[in-house]
Amino acid sequence: MEDDLGQFKERIAWFREKKPAYRQVLDFYEGIWEAQNEIKTTIDIPPVEIEENLKKIKLREGFSLLNKEDFHVDVLTAQKIFESVLRLEEKAPPRLREEMEKIKQAILHKALDIATVLSNYLDEKFLQDTAYQLKIDYPALSFLVRTSVESSVKANVRQFREPITMDIWSKGYCPICGSAPCMALFGKDGGKRYVLCSFCGYEWQIQRLTCPFCGNKDHKTLHYFFAEGNEGYRVDLCDQCHQYIKTVDSRNLDYEPVLALEDLLTLHLDILASQQGFQRPTSAVWAP
Repeated sequence: MEDDLGQFKERIAWFREKKPAYRQVLDFYEGIWEAQNEIKTTIDIPPVEIEENLKKIKLREGFSLLNKEDFHVDVLTAQKIFESVLRLEEKAPPRLREEMEKIKQAILHKALDIATVLSNYLDEKFLQDTAYQLKIDYPALSFLVRTSVESSVKANVRQFREPITMDIWSKGYCPICGSAPCMALFGKDGGKRYVLCSFCGYEWQIQRLTCPFCGNKDHKTLHYFFAEGNEGYRVDLCDQCHQYIKTVDSRNLDYEPVLALEDLLTLHLDILASQQGFQRPTSAVWAP
């Protein structure tokens, strides 16, 4: 559904009615997804080149097909998205709104070059130094950069047209880029467990009784809690690595969930998990 903007907007409108407390943040993210969707057909990146034989060997030996550095980014398109998101300043949450204004001023006074920042999107130290020098909140800058390059990153993934099935790969890290998942889903196909990559957005199937982060399979140290009054959402916890992942059970929902949107609408579960001493190892879609 995320690729069908019309249906996606309908789902957001439905959530606005169901969860009015999220109305402002839904408006903001709707604008972001519109900006990404409108421009994604213009993304111009080179083909991802990997020999079929090497692809099979990598997956068999447990290596992701690509490193993050292998992803191509269309900086020009990413810059247009960055600029579009900045125009959503009035819809942004208050803390982020303040930082967006600082970034606008930095660009206006030529203290910040968008293309340079986007070209260095994987260089955390560069982004941290840039934020420090400009007195900008680093998580805010990182969020805007990540949001801007996301469409290019996903365009790389779409070049892998053949699905990677569980008999080929069932590990907790992404078979495409090696990153950890940010959300999980129990499908309507008998409750099979799928996870969403925090970096490239790829979805793949993993074993149900396992921690995707440390590989723990001991059921005595794996547990979960449900969202109060709604068994469509739960948080899976691991006592060995003290990390958690939010899970959407589509069997208990009367619609087809979009995990990025569900992540946004379950902030309370992140708070509850944190209060119990568990950590989320990946950035949330709603960060900062």
